[in-house]
Amino acid sequence: MFSRLNLSEIKKNYKNQFLNRNGKISYCDKFTYFILPWIIGIILALIKIPNNDLKSLVGTIFSILIGMYLTLVVLLISNIVVDKKDVTPIQQNNRLDVIEQTIFIILYAVTCSIYTVVFLLFIDFISINNLKLELFFRTLIGESTDTILKTIVSAFIYVNAYKSIISFFIIIRSLIALFSFDLKVERNKLVQRENEDKIL
Repeated sequence: MFSRLNLSEIKKNYKNQFLNRNGKISYCDKFTYFILPWIIGIILALIKIPNNDLKSLVGTIFSILIGMYLTLVVLLISNIVVDKKDVTPIQQNNRLDVIEQTIFIILYAVTCSIYTVVFLLFIDFISINNLKLELFFRTLIGESTDTILKTIVSAFIYVNAYKSIISFFIIIRSLIALFSFDLKVERNKLVQRENEDKIL
């Protein structure tokens, strides 16, 4: 059943964006994109569990982001079939690689955004009525089981929100690289036409 969801492939292709020539992720990238989200998420969850106002704001923002990301995917897919006559096969292949990478980054951002919204909805339904567990956690930590569970879910909310936002900036970088390439091709065409006009 889960193989149909294909989430592991999205995550795998996202991680592949950070591989260096040795096929490994540098410590800096590993810390920034895979460790730091959890550090920030846990710290923010310990500071504040999202209240209704924050949940409403975050839910609205990420719902908008999901729509924007999916629109970008459609635009990129429609841009794949564009025929670039003045581009070498190697350049065209590099261009298609950038489009493929960007699509997987966007899909990863969509997944994180959906997780964020789902966890926001789930946090309101957390409640465990078990007196033994309640007494255990009250004695050990001084907090109720509901508060502890809400803190854990809040950490997941903040982690996925961070990942989605950081993916947004990676997407921008990829789009700049793609559009710079296309603009360069179009400028070369203009220069070619000017040279042809001068010859005539």
